[in-house]
Amino acid sequence: MNRRRAVTVLLAAGAAVAGGFGAFRSGPERSIRRALADSFGPDLARAPDAVAFVQDLAASGRVATALDHTDRLRDQVASEFALATNAVRAAETGEALVYTGLFAPYTLTCFNPLSSHAL
Repeated sequence: MNRRRAVTVLLAAGAAVAGGFGAFRSGPERSIRRALADSFGPDLARAPDAVAFVQDLAASGRVATALDHTDRLRDQVASEFALATNAVRAAETGEALVYTGLFAPYTLTCFNPLSSHAL
């Protein structure tokens, strides 16, 4: 391999590594927030309870945002958000969004967050 090709390969590798660090630096909150806005719309994603949900989900480590595919991340965030809030009812009726905490099926065994009487 000649010198020019080696330099080109090293520069490309350096750019890829720098891009990867940029994804980690932005943190999982940005990816979760974007996935939430894609699934439920930007207005619902900006609600104070939605911001608390994003922070809790990012801190929980339930999602690996830097390495995940966008569709899989969006599906997981949408499921977690639907189980942790009254998002569907809030979107249908215009009620305020209520965040009850991340759903924990082993500690809340009889709680059905998707029920219309859950909150």
